[in-house]
Amino acid sequence: MKRLLVFMLFCILFSPLHSQDKNLIFSEYYEYKDIEIMNIDVVNSDIKAQKYSGDSLLIEVYSNNRDLMPKINLKDKTLSINTTEFSAREGYYLNISIYFPVNFKPEEINFSNQDGKSDYEYLPDSKIVMLKTATGEMNVGYSQTDFFSAKTIDGNLNIKNLKCEYFIIQSLNKGNINLSLSSLPEATSRIIGKKGKVFLEVWQATREEILEFIDFQCPIKNLSLRIVQY
Repeated sequence: MKRLLVFMLFCILFSPLHSQDKNLIFSEYYEYKDIEIMNIDVVNSDIKAQKYSGDSLLIEVYSNNRDLMPKINLKDKTLSINTTEFSAREGYYLNISIYFPVNFKPEEINFSNQDGKSDYEYLPDSKIVMLKTATGEMNVGYSQTDFFSAKTIDGNLNIKNLKCEYFIIQSLNKGNINLSLSSLPEATSRIIGKKGKVFLEVWQATREEILEFIDFQCPIKNLSLRIVQY
């Protein structure tokens, strides 16, 4: 019995990343040196992005319908993932997991997810990061880039540890914006909130500096500002 328990523990600890889900329908490694741009445009999907210790970019797709597999294409240094026109079918689910190697530094990241949940625990350092959602919640745990854009209609945006030269973050209806900046942008940036709440946390800055570098286009009653000092 003891040997059996040890063997089972060994299998769990050293199993592949995808072995925990029996609904895996696609798993592929890509040489990150061949990729400069990443484009994702999906509907009715969950997306998870995180950093790992591998040497290649890993993409895994989980679904209950193999026939509705997203189209994944690498051409001209652009990696694209797109769902089919039937992806909003009732009862269909899709989960896309992306594992970024630490040395991967693309030129652009463009992720659009209409209705699912987007958990971007880690996004690699890049020149441009553009994220969109409609009603799904979006969480960004880390991003360092030259230009950062995040846009929602009714979904909540939760963005932490953002460091960039310039950003535009907008909620077009009732979605809330929760933003944490590790430093102020270098150029005047914008936060646009129509009906949702806006919570901003900035490290080591004065209120005057914040108002100088950030253009708030939202009702004052919906804005909450917190300045953090070491």
